Amino acid sequence: MAVVTQSRDRGQLILVAGLTVAVILVVLVLLLNTVIYTENLATRGIDSGAGDAIEYRSTVVGSVEELIERENEHYDEGRPPADGVETGIEEIDGTLSERHLERGTIAEIRSSQIQTDESSPRIWQNDSGAFTDAAGGAGWTVMTEVTEFERFVMTATPDEYTENSEPFRIDIGGWSMEIEVIEVEVQNEEGDTVIEERIVVTVEGEELSIYEYGYEEAPLRIDLVEGSIETDGGSEDNDIETPTPGGGELRYTNGDRVVGTFELHATGTASESDLTEYDGGSGGDPYYTYPVASVDLGIHYETSELRFATEETIVPEGEP
Repeated sequence: MAVVTQSRDRGQLILVAGLTVAVILVVLVLLLNTVIYTENLATRGIDSGAGDAIEYRSTVVGSVEELIERENEHYDEGRPPADGVETGIEEIDGTLSERHLERGTIAEIRSSQIQTDESSPRIWQNDSGAFTDAAGGAGWTVMTEVTEFERFVMTATPDEYTENSEPFRIDIGGWSMEIEVIEVEVQNEEGDTVIEERIVVTVEGEELSIYEYGYEEAPLRIDLVEGSIETDGGSEDNDIETPTPGGGELRYTNGDRVVGTFELHATGTASESDLTEYDGGSGGDPYYTYPVASVDLGIHYETSELRFATEETIVPEGEP
């Protein structure tokens, strides 16, 4: 009688095949987990290095933006804005480079170009003196092609009364202002007639306005953007008509008839031949300088695993 074993062999074969498939699946899962883990580690390292580089770039850009704005605002504190920005970039680079070098990272910034805005000059006279040009001329042009005033403030004390003297005059397009001293007869408390000096300010534009102050109330603080005159003696402020330059020139006439200070931010062309270029000097001269419009920066960040380099143009807030 023959022995039949076919069903038993088939069962063993199925069992072996099942075990083999199970082992293969386990190996595949382990390999897949290894691949995923390795990829995560690699990606994490790249993201971390790139994140540090982007953070460094952001710090540089923000710091230089603030630097430009500050130097443009404090242009008269010992150096022109362009010089202040260049020096400040060197200081920012030194501080950040040293901080990153401690971590084994090369971090550098370099300014390739600092562009100034010559259409928006800063013109001023810090120390109280006559409103004359750099050569001492009493009649001179401060700016030409003026289209807009951002700031125009002056303090003015006119000379004492002199018979037949001409008033100090400001002309801006079709607008003008004259400041002069006159003598008037007044009654004092005892009833006697005495002579007093009075300051007369005449503003002529669309309308003619005349203001009178006691001489002891000088200096006058005149704001030609806000449109006001304030006095040192505590008189009430007077609202005045403000000039509309309309592309004309700003000119002083008889600038030797007053002493004081002025500060001017305007859109137009500075009359450089009548002004002193500011280099951090001191004195009563009228100075001019230009704000920084933009800075071209090269930024370099490098570690053992990453090299990042870019060029940035930094423009202060409010500039195009």
